[in-house]
Amino acid sequence: MNLQCNVLWDIQKCPVPDDMRLPQVYSLIEKAVKGQGFLIQRTMAFSNQFTPQQLAECQQSAVGVNADVNLDIAIATELMQVIYWHQPPFGIILVTDRDFSKVIYFLESVGYTLLLIHPHFCSERLKQSIARRIEWNTVIKKDSFSPFNQQFIEPFIKDIWGKPEKAQSMPTSPLHGRLDFLSPEPADEPDFQDLIDYLDMSNGSVPLARLGLDLRKPHVRNGFDNINEYIEAAKKARVAFTVVKEDKDGTKHILVEKYKENPFDELEQFLKTRESCSIQDLAQELNQPHTRRGFKTLKEYLDAAEKANKIHSKFVKGSRIVSLGKKKKKKQEKQKEEPVPEKQDKKDVFVPMIQYLEKLDAAVPLARIGGDLGKPHLKAGYASMKEYIEDAVKLQLVATSTKDGGNGIKHIWVEKFKPKKQENPFEPLAQVLKEAKGAVISVASAEEQLKGVWQEYGFPSVNDYVKAASKARVAFIVSMDSQNSKCLGIKLHYRQTEFQKNTPTLEAKDIPFLLETIRANDTPVQALNHMPEMRVEAANNGFHNNVKALVLAAVKSKLVHLAAKTEDGVKVKYVVIQPQDGSETMSDTEE
Repeated sequence: MNLQCNVLWDIQKCPVPDDMRLPQVYSLIEKAVKGQGFLIQRTMAFSNQFTPQQLAECQQSAVGVNADVNLDIAIATELMQVIYWHQPPFGIILVTDRDFSKVIYFLESVGYTLLLIHPHFCSERLKQSIARRIEWNTVIKKDSFSPFNQQFIEPFIKDIWGKPEKAQSMPTSPLHGRLDFLSPEPADEPDFQDLIDYLDMSNGSVPLARLGLDLRKPHVRNGFDNINEYIEAAKKARVAFTVVKEDKDGTKHILVEKYKENPFDELEQFLKTRESCSIQDLAQELNQPHTRRGFKTLKEYLDAAEKANKIHSKFVKGSRIVSLGKKKKKKQEKQKEEPVPEKQDKKDVFVPMIQYLEKLDAAVPLARIGGDLGKPHLKAGYASMKEYIEDAVKLQLVATSTKDGGNGIKHIWVEKFKPKKQENPFEPLAQVLKEAKGAVISVASAEEQLKGVWQEYGFPSVNDYVKAASKARVAFIVSMDSQNSKCLGIKLHYRQTEFQKNTPTLEAKDIPFLLETIRANDTPVQALNHMPEMRVEAANNGFHNNVKALVLAAVKSKLVHLAAKTEDGVKVKYVVIQPQDGSETMSDTEE
């Protein structure tokens, strides 16, 4: 099978010889490309020196024209469009000697199939960048298209442009079939075979703007003024239809899609004229319709129609009688007329299902619940059982899981929601705060790291979870939004047993500044927090600038003690080396 390709023809670098016409040269390019295993889908000619005759010949040959001043950028832009619209191994034919060696090397490396047609004098770097190449002189040699000659082609083209009717009276020649593309006369009936093949290749759908370019103006070859008239004719012929697709940014595109024919359309139209019909009469009246629809037998055709709810059949005295599926339609119309009751935003609607699951105490298939409880979703105002279960999951009343039922079929199982149980529900939060090494972190940061773990323990929000952790002396709330009653900053509580166990043992050489400071004078703990040197010393010992954590570690290492003095009726905490008279020694676990 030939590989689809686009041709980018640089006419300035690979020009039409003086003794030849553009359609003749284009035919030679098509022949050379086909010999390499390619089938041209679209051709674009590039030049900023087109003559009026060349423009007319390009239009007759269905060759696109690009007359930009900067041809390097024009060709590069066309290459970008080709790789945007087509996936590898789509073919790209470059007819030029411009140095696109880097682009060629990249396109071949990602899977595109390239062919270079170049003049004899061309850069070696360009030649070495591609595996498949042909010289331009080899393509346009006259003997490669024998018996094509100037004496024959010139009067033939003049006759076509001057008086089209003379082209019809041309004598039969070996070239007559090759030159049919030069005739401007449209066909009697539009030919949509190219459109059908192209839609099959594009998975049945393609943008309208792209279709005209890739098929090289099919409306011109079929005698239409524009592509819209061509598509309208295709719609009437039941070849294609159009749909409008809107992007996220609001941009609308028209897509052309292959017409999906209803194989039972002829059968339905026939049965509308009568109430019922035997298969013998049907086969005689419609002249064996199954043969035109790809079915082997009439029985197979009618069985497929009945399965698709197009017909209804019954047997009377051993003979099969068919009619339209009216009963099915009436039932569907009745269901549409029945209004769906509004949903009830209460947990009461799930009580029957919860009691049912509690009684079984096991996971149950979703289909079984609907059967055993008599479609509880309809009583609760839900359109389907799936929506009913989804809302129950959101309310944490049930949990769902998927199990393989064999043959690749997966079933949904439902069980009562069981919250995750652990001895300490605040262990995940404590772990996050331990990683911060006593530093204050925001609740938003903790929420991101916890990833909704509070819901497994029955807390409605992370704010409630943090408040409960504070009461359990796992976390210490540093700051709050009093108006909204929300926690903003938290840190690990110093009464955490695990934190105290992991507190390192210090030596006197580890805290020289702290010992020197309190030897000179007893120092309040609050004053130590504001000393930059103390923060540096805390960081050096792994406490992340947390002076209080460093002091507690020093207390645990029995290097200092905490003492409380009453000054003007206010109790002030001091750090001292030895208890002094009149002072009250504090426990090393007090904050």
